[in-house]
Amino acid sequence: MVRNYKRKSDRATKYTKAQLQHAVAEIQRGALNIYRAHKLYQIPKTTLFYHVNGTRGQKSQSQGRPTCISREDERKLAEGLKTMEQWGFGLSRAEVLGLVGEFVTSNKIKTPFKNNIPGDEWFSSFKQRHNLSIKKPQPVEYSRKKMTDPFVINEYFNILARTIAELNINDKPEQVWNLDETSVSHDPKKTKVVGAKGKPSSRTTSGPGRENTTVLSAVSASATKAPPLIVFKGKNVWDSWVADDDKSFPGTAYAASPNGWMESDIFFNYFKKTLIPALGPVRPILLVYDGHGTHINIALVELARANDITILKLPPHTSHLLQPLDLSVFKSVKDIWDQKLVTWQRHNAGLKIPKKQFSELIGSTWKNIEPEVIRNGFRKAGICPFNRDVVSEDKYHPESLKRWKESQQQPLMAEAEHGIDHMDEDNTIANNQTVQSVAQVVAGDQMNRASVQLEEGTSTSTSFEALLLNTMKQTSNATPSVKKRKKVAAGAEVITANEVLSRLAKDKEEKDKKETKKRGKEATKIPKMTKKRQQQTFSSSSSEEEMVEPEFIDTDDDLDPEVFENDESETDINEIAVGRWVIIQYNSKKSTRHYIGQIKSRAGCEWNVGFLKHTKNNSFTWPQIEDTDVIMDENIIRVLPEPIKDRRGHIIFNTQFDGLFL
Repeated sequence: MVRNYKRKSDRATKYTKAQLQHAVAEIQRGALNIYRAHKLYQIPKTTLFYHVNGTRGQKSQSQGRPTCISREDERKLAEGLKTMEQWGFGLSRAEVLGLVGEFVTSNKIKTPFKNNIPGDEWFSSFKQRHNLSIKKPQPVEYSRKKMTDPFVINEYFNILARTIAELNINDKPEQVWNLDETSVSHDPKKTKVVGAKGKPSSRTTSGPGRENTTVLSAVSASATKAPPLIVFKGKNVWDSWVADDDKSFPGTAYAASPNGWMESDIFFNYFKKTLIPALGPVRPILLVYDGHGTHINIALVELARANDITILKLPPHTSHLLQPLDLSVFKSVKDIWDQKLVTWQRHNAGLKIPKKQFSELIGSTWKNIEPEVIRNGFRKAGICPFNRDVVSEDKYHPESLKRWKESQQQPLMAEAEHGIDHMDEDNTIANNQTVQSVAQVVAGDQMNRASVQLEEGTSTSTSFEALLLNTMKQTSNATPSVKKRKKVAAGAEVITANEVLSRLAKDKEEKDKKETKKRGKEATKIPKMTKKRQQQTFSSSSSEEEMVEPEFIDTDDDLDPEVFENDESETDINEIAVGRWVIIQYNSKKSTRHYIGQIKSRAGCEWNVGFLKHTKNNSFTWPQIEDTDVIMDENIIRVLPEPIKDRRGHIIFNTQFDGLFL
């Protein structure tokens, strides 16, 4: 069949199905004959004859041949594909064709398909019939998808509304601030160029595009901009990195960290020395930002309380919906930055941008951000003006949204029946004691929701619903054993509140106790001997009565190697941080395995770790294919010191592992 088929005759379009049925009924009761009905309704005489005598009936709901698969089954397939796309598990063209082939084979349907697999013509017509298209999906982390839940989002807006009312800053945008950090690339990526049509285009850059620098920014709902913080990679900040105020944003702050990432001390110093002066004298202040580990500690909370600053933490993984800087400002920053960087590299071909020049360009970029862009960010986030309905319903999962609406109806029904003004137990999600309820909702398995919705209407034969569910069937992965964890918070919270301050103080006290206990163990620990030293000390020539004191063997750099005590060591969770090197332990029923990795990022109690490959002589290398995993605090059994690299590029730790990696 031709893909863009054009009908050669219009005789089938001159009458409708209803007219055909009416004409047949008139002929059968004798009111009209076939010839008169043909003239009156413009229906072919042969068509009327076949329908009146029952020789043929209408086999298809559409004009022309019937589809190879029934219209109802096609509709179920199309609806299932749309649902899968909404969950973030859309199927490719090849997967859809394979699914149809499996359906046809399982139900023994006769089709003209080769090997029962439809071709391009069928797929093109199927898309057109059901308003489908092939598109490139935007990657969204599962954690972000899971936290886009109406229970979590509405609880955040409940806390926000209550906090704004308590601080009495409803119409005071200059007292509402947002703070966030972003990563700025050293090579342009976004700016488009003009060139010949149909020809490939390239851009000459100074590097591979993987070098980035962290920039921390803060803005108010009235479009006031605080000086940014630039975090360079290094041990110290040099005067040659600092831009002149007349060429940059006045008051720009600078810091350095070993990997160029944000650290708790850096954030605290910026908060104290740069941000608080930039807020101005008017108080109180509401500061909204995400709950990254470097943004929350007891010293910071006490400093904020002392300066009448209320900090509201956003729910995890919701900054793409609720953070003003992410919603509007950072896009404009990176657009302007990209254009400035293109111009600079065109005049400095092949050169890497110096840190001072980087600081100047960042400062001028921050100056050029329009006030309306900042105000739009707060408007889109529903903060100023306050709008709890800013997240549209199509962002939520249909089942979650349905449960949310039902939960909102329950207290209204209870009030009407009992005449009391309180919330029902099933709706405790709307008050301060909702952390556990929110966590249970969020922890619900998304696959179970899928099963309930897709299984509706499933018949005894193999259906498209069942086949779609098979594409989502979860495999059993061997995950590390996890102990019971202490929950900090399931969603949004005011971290300057008294209860949060008490919790942070208790955590600090526990940390101090662990450190004291650890120091006591290290002071009484008897160092083990290496195998080589044992052979030297307890040689066969020594008499049984002689006892030789064990001692360490000095290494070439005159440093005593640390000895790994697997049974006695206790890892202090507070030492674990992004960028640190750690030993990971995986436990299974039959064995225990150990690996060394570097922590890449953190999400709550989970750490994203990149693993090294073990070579001989206890040295390590990065594998050719990146090896990463998400692990819990309990799986980290030791934090390692910074390694060194030999001339071959092997990574070496000044620590003995006592046969862990044999």
